[in-house]
Amino acid sequence: MKKLILLCLLSLVAFGLKAQTLEQTTEFIETTIAPYSVGDTYISFHPDSIKYSNNTTTHRQPNIQSIKYNNIKSITHSKDKIGDGTEYIWIDIVGRVTFFSGYDNTYTNQTHFSIRINDNTPIPIVEKLIKAIKHAAELQGAKLVNENMF
Repeated sequence: MKKLILLCLLSLVAFGLKAQTLEQTTEFIETTIAPYSVGDTYISFHPDSIKYSNNTTTHRQPNIQSIKYNNIKSITHSKDKIGDGTEYIWIDIVGRVTFFSGYDNTYTNQTHFSIRINDNTPIPIVEKLIKAIKHAAELQGAKLVNENMF
């Protein structure tokens, strides 16, 4: 009986120490992504959502995209160029997104948005960020798509 109790306690400690709280996870994401953020964008990780905005000079207010963690379905990354040929890494988040247009002050729903970060961001860092965002989403009750289905 003592061995069983000891085994249960050791198992609980071993598995319990690996779990990060939502606050620890969002703090990790914010501090990890900060050095790789693009100058005209702002990313904030709140206890219940992610907000992403671009501060362009053509709008009175920035465009703001937000998604609640529990609405996230999938997160991937890709590398692509924008119109001027500058290459970036994009963290693509699929789910129910709210978009606020700073141009005409309207709200619409979208199915995804992409966070733009510098192309010199090491891929292992990008993968850690995605893993942390997925962890935060699961802590908030998100049902992520199983990427190994097919």
